[in-house]
Amino acid sequence: MLLVADVGNSSVKFAVFDGDRIVETHRVRHIDAASGAELPAVVGSWTGDFVAVSVSSSGLGTLERRLGRSLAVLGRDVPILVRNAYETPEEAGADRLANAAAAHARTGGAAVAVDAGSAVTVDAVGSDGTFLGGAIAPGLPALRAGLARATPALPAWAAPGCC
Repeated sequence: MLLVADVGNSSVKFAVFDGDRIVETHRVRHIDAASGAELPAVVGSWTGDFVAVSVSSSGLGTLERRLGRSLAVLGRDVPILVRNAYETPEEAGADRLANAAAAHARTGGAAVAVDAGSAVTVDAVGSDGTFLGGAIAPGLPALRAGLARATPALPAWAAPGCC
């Protein structure tokens, strides 16, 4: 069994894996120094392997402090099994590289990975497992908020949840 944490910009997602099968998932609002977000019980009591991927170093640090242990971090402690073709490799986040590596592993060849969260990322991986790059766009909450700010006369029903 393996516990994985995806420490993102707006939330932390946890998944428990039994082999390649996900058996449990949890999501909590972003864990930062000011957050009182409750960790799922399975996370606080986990004694087995625990790996994280993070685009938020402060969120990762806070999570590790709250758990009282260091986590193995993808891209830092655990290699990501994809070659990064970016001229400036550090510009590609570990989350995007992990998505590309998973897409390549699942298909056995070239693939496109789409991740729709706070941001929407669309990334390509070549048939040889090379991360080719992609694009980042605002996710639905950001689009709604931007629409509400840019068009204050727009009725609330036109942008549900944002006004």
